[in-house]
Amino acid sequence: MQKYLPLVMLTCFAAGGVFSEEIGGLKPAVPWLFAAMTFIGALRVNVKQIRGVFVAPLPILAALATLHLVFPVLVYLARRIGIVTDPDLYTGLVLLSSVPTGVSTIMWVTAMGGNVALGLTLITLDSVLSPVVVPATVKLLAGAVVDFDAAALMSSLVKMIVIPTIVGVAVNEGSKGRVAASVAPYGGVFAKIALGAIIGVNVAASWDRVASYTGNFAALLAILLTMTVLGFVAAFVVARVAIRDRADSMTVTFVAGMRNISAGVVLAMDSFGPMVSIPVTSAILFQQPVAAMIARLLQSRDVRT
Repeated sequence: MQKYLPLVMLTCFAAGGVFSEEIGGLKPAVPWLFAAMTFIGALRVNVKQIRGVFVAPLPILAALATLHLVFPVLVYLARRIGIVTDPDLYTGLVLLSSVPTGVSTIMWVTAMGGNVALGLTLITLDSVLSPVVVPATVKLLAGAVVDFDAAALMSSLVKMIVIPTIVGVAVNEGSKGRVAASVAPYGGVFAKIALGAIIGVNVAASWDRVASYTGNFAALLAILLTMTVLGFVAAFVVARVAIRDRADSMTVTFVAGMRNISAGVVLAMDSFGPMVSIPVTSAILFQQPVAAMIARLLQSRDVRT
């Protein structure tokens, strides 16, 4: 299944668009699927590994710098050189560049043989920083004040990331790895199925909003595709230059290349309105497919080397 993971993810993405009415109603199940994926990933992590992440913090610094410095600068430059001229589109892209890394990155980290402990630590840390990072980035680059329910966002992230991580690590420590060994043959398959379901449901739930856009949709899609690819390229380059360990480098590539678009959509709708949410929502059309293609390229590269 690993070999065909990118194709499976693209198929789930297409199913979300084609069957949006039927699948979109399953949105309430997404947080539970996220939590289950996180728990399964955390079963492979122990306290010693988590300590090791903070002993050598370079991968953390590299990922956070790419997420909240490199990508926002790319968006700013796109505005300065005239690629992005519409104020709503620009504000949406700035908001997209400021939200924390996506929860689903842990699935890609696991699937690509990355450092799960590092991935979970980065997702949790970036989520904790988001109430400060998001408003500051949008205010600095777009001149807008973001007033959002930070407590609600943190509560959601705690349920999807923090609690399942703590429980998973505790189970792994308490069983001395026996539970992880027992779950391993089935957990990976379940996590891949869960990720596919999450992609399909999120696409379905967002489809009407994306379809309602009346501007130059082709230009919007071209900009979003370019920014998504550049985000992964920047993450890959930073990881390759700054990090020697293959697992850590793979982790930073996916964690720094992806965003919590669901959180971005909520913030856009609550703080700015429908037009600003269009570029944020439309980004879901590319993030997982591009992640799948990056995964395929990296798998091919590993085979050649």
